[in-house]
This record gives sequence, C-alpha cells and structure tokens, in this order.
Amino acid sequence: MRCPALADLPPPPPHRTGWPWTAESATVPCSTPGGLAWPRLTVVTPSYNQADFLEATIRSVLLQGYPNLEYIVIDGGSNDGSRAIIEKYRPWLAHAVSQPDDGQYAAINAGFRVSSGAVMTWLNSDDMCAINSFWAVGGIFGDLRDTVDWITGIPAMWDRDGNLGLILPRPKLDRLLLRWGAYDGVTLNFVQQEGTFWSRQLWEAAGGCLDTSFAFAADYELWCRLAEHSDLYGASALLAGFRRHPRQKTARAMGAYMHEMAVCRASRPGGETERYWLARGIKRRLARALYHARRERNLIFYDPSASRWITASS
Repeated sequence: MRCPALADLPPPPPHRTGWPWTAESATVPCSTPGGLAWPRLTVVTPSYNQADFLEATIRSVLLQGYPNLEYIVIDGGSNDGSRAIIEKYRPWLAHAVSQPDDGQYAAINAGFRVSSGAVMTWLNSDDMCAINSFWAVGGIFGDLRDTVDWITGIPAMWDRDGNLGLILPRPKLDRLLLRWGAYDGVTLNFVQQEGTFWSRQLWEAAGGCLDTSFAFAADYELWCRLAEHSDLYGASALLAGFRRHPRQKTARAMGAYMHEMAVCRASRPGGETERYWLARGIKRRLARALYHARRERNLIFYDPSASRWITASS
C-alpha cells in the first residue's frame, strides 16, 4: 500500500498541530533513483489501553509518504477508546485485530506471522516514527541489500506531548559485544528498539519470533540473536523515538527489565559468569575495554551527490 496523504486521513483532534497531526513526510517516488521498486516495509504496533498516544503512533507511520507499506495493529482488547481509534484508520491498515492476547511480545509475533514485508520493525503504541524516516529505511535496504541486514537510527525521545525532547549519542556498534549482551544500559548504552529495522531473511535466520518468556526484555534478547548472524549498522538518520511518560512499562518496571537482561545473558554461551559478581565485573570491564579499543565502524551515510546510501567503508 502507498501511504495516504495528510488530506486523505481523518482530521486531527482540536489543537493538535505539527508532526504527525498537520505535517506529513515528503512523497516518496514510486521507484528508487536506480529505477528499482522500494522494499516492502512491515510495521507492527502492539497496543493495549494506550488511547492517549495510539493515534499519534498510527499517524506517524501512515504519514511517511512511502510507496510500499504494510502496517499491522494488534490490540489486546483495550477498553479505553483504542478500538475506536483503530477503526478510524482501518482503511489504511493491512491487518488489525482487537481481542485479548498473551501480552505485548505475543501480539508482535502474531503481527509478524501475517506479514510479508522484506524489512521489518515494531513500533509500540506510545512511540512515534520521525518524519521522512521510511524514505531513509527503504533507501538503505534498497541501496545496500547485499551488505546490510540490520540497522538502527539515531536514538531519540519524545515527551508526553510528542515534542522531540532529546537526541542521544549512539554507541559504537560491535557484533561481538552485541552477542555478549553488553548493550545493557550499564556496561554500554542500550540499542534503542524504536528506529531499529531488520530484513526478513535475518529475522527467519534468527528463529523468526520474539521470545515470549520475557515480559520486558525480548527486544534485548532479539538483538543478541540477530548479532549471531549479522552486523548491526548505525544509520545517520533520525528514524523513530521513545516516548517518555509515567505510565510506560519501562518507567514502572526497570528493575524487572534489568533482571530479564541478566537472565538472557546467563542463558547464552559463557553465561555462567552471571552467577558470580566478580566474574560479572571482570566481563564488564573487558567489554568496555574492547569497546574503547575498537574504531567506530558499521556506519551508513547518505551521499547526496550519488543519491544513494553508502557505508563508511564504501
């Protein structure tokens, strides 16, 4: 499906202006500058009682001007007005349900099972994509299809009202350290889930599902598995952001998130170090030493003179 134009969508609620209410992304041409079709992009939004933010999330996906979008919303049977919002935008959704499920990660798995996109991501129902981000994502996977299977954008946060409140430094991305689980917010900065995209080929190679034994850290566990198969590349583009507000899961349960990350590391090769505080400390020091010793690589930039995306080593 081609993304709808702003004029095609229902009008925004009163007093809502700017992105994604009264602004829209530039319209992406039907084919790439090289004359190829844009890769189909699948976005899954899991939702449960997030009516305060869900409409902005949906509009931030639909108003991308992208010519080959598959957008899926899986709602867990909300009772706060979310269903009415989903129905409002159903004509532009490839698939949508609202019924009880087994939680966020089961909902994402369900969405991906009925999807067909060559490039995949999920966007939680209180987060937003950045304007013009799918042009960058489609261009990267189109131009670098033989090199890149997995990207993450510049980390960013929205405030409760949808203002871009903070852009964060992206950590250097190292495949070995990803496999170790070193990007845990303590040893090294997190890899932000919002704005991370991967190929279907990589998704299937890594098992083709999120581990639903985790209630909070299935994204972190997925990064460890994806890194077994491919390098993660950092895109020089703002793709999506995390919305900070008091009711979000991570704000209420960061301790549980940290515990689940430790469980994930303990289950991986070499995970016996998680049992002993001294061994954990040594491994953290080693990970940081490796991180600082290695040069930054796996970066992607847009070359306007060539109208294409290139890697730092190109």
